[in-house]
Order: sequence, then structure tokens, then C-alpha cells
Amino acid sequence: MVNTADEAATVAATQAASMQRIEIVSDRRRAHDPAFRALVVANSYVPGTRIRELAARHGICTSLVYRWRRERAVAAVVKTGSALRRRIQVPERTPTPGQRV
Repeated sequence: MVNTADEAATVAATQAASMQRIEIVSDRRRAHDPAFRALVVANSYVPGTRIRELAARHGICTSLVYRWRRERAVAAVVKTGSALRRRIQVPERTPTPGQRV
């Protein structure tokens, strides 16, 4: 049994040193084209849209939708020089069977 914090650190360091190093390799991050981003952002502003469901439907993280919305807002401010919100054209959307409206 380990009695002190120093002994615990020594035991942990000794055990960690004897472990074999494992490298985890995964796929690269997906790069989404600007048209896809614009579509997702526009759909996120449709009244009644749940961002979590929208993100799941497109296979992306919820935080990514919020990031794209924020980036689009910043780009609009830089482009126009105004911090006023601009209207976004929202594409017509027809609900699929079983989908909430």
C-alpha cells in the first residue's frame, strides 16, 4: 500500500515508464465546403429549428453549427462595417413524414 503522495508519484512514474507507447491514428477532420456551411447556417435560423437535431441530421457537432453562425456574423460585420444583424435568406423547407414542424 502507498503511504505518501511522493510514493504514489514514484509508483505511477515507474509503471508508466514500463508501458509500451501506443500511437492512435484516426481520420483527418472533414472539410465542409462553403455551400454546405451556408445551407446549415440558413436552416439553423428557421423558426422552431433545434440546432441539435439539425446537426445530427447533417452528421456534424452541434457546436460546429454555432461556430459557423458566429463566423458568418463576424464576416458580415467586416464586410459591411456594421454590427447590425442582416436578414438571411432561408430556403423553403418541406417537412418529411414524422418530422416536427
